[in-house]
Amino acid sequence: MTHRALPRQLTFATAALTVTASLLLVAKVSGAEPDGTAPAALAGWKRESPAAGVDLYRGVLGGGAGTQDRWTVTIRGLAAPGAGKDVLGDPNDKIASGLLFTEKQAANLAAKLKAAGFTPRSEPVSWPADADRQGLIGVRVRVGSFDSEGEAKAEVKRVVDAGFKADSEWTGADGTPGTGRTEVQVAIIDPQAFTGSLGTSFGKTVAGKETVATMAKENDALLATNGGFFVMEPRDGVPGVSAGISASHGKLQSAATRGRIAAVLRADGTRIEFKHLSTSLSVQAGDQSEVIDGINRPPGVVRNCGGVGGDKPTERPRHDYTCSDPDEVVRFTSEFGAPTPTGAGLEAVLDSSQQVLELRPRGGEVPQGGSVLAGTGSGAEWLRAHALPGTQLVVKDTITDENGSAVTLGSGDGIVGGGPELVRNGKVHVDYDADGLVQDDPSFAYSFGLKRHPRTLLGVDAAGRVLLVTSNGRQPRRSDGLGLNEAASFMRELGAVDAMNLDGGGSTTMVREGEVITSNGEREVGDALILTAGKQPAASQNSPTAAPVVPAPGGQPSHPDGPPAANPAAPSPGRQPSLPEEPPAAPSVGARPSLPVEPPASNPVAVPSLAPSCTAPAWDRNAAYSGGQTVSLHGRVWKAQWWTQGDEPGTSGQWGAYQDQVHRVWQDAGAC
Repeated sequence: MTHRALPRQLTFATAALTVTASLLLVAKVSGAEPDGTAPAALAGWKRESPAAGVDLYRGVLGGGAGTQDRWTVTIRGLAAPGAGKDVLGDPNDKIASGLLFTEKQAANLAAKLKAAGFTPRSEPVSWPADADRQGLIGVRVRVGSFDSEGEAKAEVKRVVDAGFKADSEWTGADGTPGTGRTEVQVAIIDPQAFTGSLGTSFGKTVAGKETVATMAKENDALLATNGGFFVMEPRDGVPGVSAGISASHGKLQSAATRGRIAAVLRADGTRIEFKHLSTSLSVQAGDQSEVIDGINRPPGVVRNCGGVGGDKPTERPRHDYTCSDPDEVVRFTSEFGAPTPTGAGLEAVLDSSQQVLELRPRGGEVPQGGSVLAGTGSGAEWLRAHALPGTQLVVKDTITDENGSAVTLGSGDGIVGGGPELVRNGKVHVDYDADGLVQDDPSFAYSFGLKRHPRTLLGVDAAGRVLLVTSNGRQPRRSDGLGLNEAASFMRELGAVDAMNLDGGGSTTMVREGEVITSNGEREVGDALILTAGKQPAASQNSPTAAPVVPAPGGQPSHPDGPPAANPAAPSPGRQPSLPEEPPAAPSVGARPSLPVEPPASNPVAVPSLAPSCTAPAWDRNAAYSGGQTVSLHGRVWKAQWWTQGDEPGTSGQWGAYQDQVHRVWQDAGAC
């Protein structure tokens, strides 16, 4: 095996000090070399091309000569009932659930181990150098170093018999520089060459879970990965529903975890905007309004927190924690696909026009095209007073970014949530605190973020190429995974301008044309990212598609037939790759999630005549044209589909992927 090392600056604790070192990136040479446009970090990796504009690389990070990962025994605390802070240290110290201890606790624990005949070692764990905070997180206490897991487990038994809590652990998962071996899959999608779509899928319904392989098969995907965080257990909500913001076809299916990073997938999904999103939802009856606290979840149950309206113990994000609120109104969409949860309170059932059909106890079907508002506590009382049958309600939802600017969704847009942010404006940017990873237990961030696990990552490079990355993990001697800062540094090495972490661990899955190519096993998840080949949906083959909306410089988007239904929000400064805005393509058949959609009209709408006339002015390369304007060139008349300048009629210009009559910059109106 040939090894190649690339520098990677990361900081992790090892032994009794914090070390800034380079993580070895070693490529396993097995297949074609990447071409000149591939990131240098992928040199020597196996390369495949599932479609034009899509390259898939597989390789290995670390695992080179000198790697000395071993099995060890990590001490979790004292086994005696009630043992803890009062035995190990100052009562004011926070004991860290046996993963990390304060320095005083670790010293006391080590002394007790030594008295019992063991040789303990204390290993300080500090924040990475490029994290949002610095200093010591805590100290782990360990005993022994072994070649095999069996030897480590035998030592665990000795330690437990002596009155301690302990587990065997593989040191390759620690995240210490110079350790570990990780198998990685990297998909690079070039929107200039790829004619398909990247979209989100919830499976057959928003409620419930499916494997990524199942969703990939349902959508005839070239490539698919798992998506954002989701509810796993009934005590935390409805299993399968996103734990954080999600949207498909321009419609919210879950509310935001306030301020957490998300990826907005515009139109065909290959134009991605990374934003810290919040949602503001409300219902109005006459001059009376009420906050809507969430979407498609039981009232009072807020997974990952970050909600509104007085949630306890916090309205800030708190990862893998469920907050509560006894007084809520929650909206269920028609795509929910299951009976609403039962419980105290009541529900208002709305038709497609948002008129109340009935008030009922909680628990029932959501009408097709309609919705349900479920209320508890004061939320139920508001519905009882203002949502009487026959009442016309107005339900509103607003999405805003970190600057307070509205984020509007077009009918083809989607959102996938996750966190934390990994890369911002080309620099590693991991904010553990803002993302809810710094909790009362100081070891949570260590366990979730610094330790290596399977990861799924999404980013965009300076050329506008989409980077979709998965890593295998939790497989000692084969693949350990990545820590969050390692993941961020690797994405930066791939050229990412912006990047984020998606759901990982047992959820991490990549499927290539029906084959699961990750080795983490496959569990059912809430949603998936689906990459499909360039096929037009059936409806567009028989009826015209509205011209895409492209913003004119310095003004609002122009449109040949009046104002658009939705205006894609302008990206915040520095948050978009340096790529010219493209007009959105119609979503492909495979890219849409398997949710109910409106059937195409039975009778195609006739395309209006453009009435060619050579009285149209000659095309001028230096002139700017708005949508709807006509020009003449080469004996033909051309109609601008949106704002354009310098794009010659009859050529594809910078929108080279759009070759059909509907999506050219200039529509051919015929000879004159």
